Amino acid sequence: MDTDREWSSIWQRLLWWQGRLLSPFRPAPRNKARSSSFRIECSGDSTSITIIVLLTLLTLLPALLMSVTPLVRILVIFHFLRQALGTQTAPTNQTLIGLGLFLTYFIMQPVGLAIHQQAVVPFENGRMTTLQALDAGAVRYASSCWNTLAKKI
Repeated sequence: MDTDREWSSIWQRLLWWQGRLLSPFRPAPRNKARSSSFRIECSGDSTSITIIVLLTLLTLLPALLMSVTPLVRILVIFHFLRQALGTQTAPTNQTLIGLGLFLTYFIMQPVGLAIHQQAVVPFENGRMTTLQALDAGAVRYASSCWNTLAKKI
């Protein structure tokens, strides 16, 4: 029952982001006086700039995944484990990367939930601006990185 609620929450967040990203492309409601006109409503941002930003983020996503998550550490550990077992290719690299992504999700999930509660929810409710929400999320992420680093030292 709890996993169903968690999956529905994930789908709600995905649909919310889809609506936010595609909102500049929705047609504006028709005016009854001028029913033949069609205009695209932009919410402050230019459509072309929004597309450029989205494509840039999509391009940089693999680099961000490698640099801001523990994926690389997990893959290095899997490499050493494979060498210790004496197998060169027994678990393929694709398998190890899949396991690494799976473990990365579970390691980063508490941080993502905290960012969602502290930054995304207030932003959705209109209590924060975009920059304030980005700052709140960055502070939570930075504190989790420092906590992990402090345990290692």
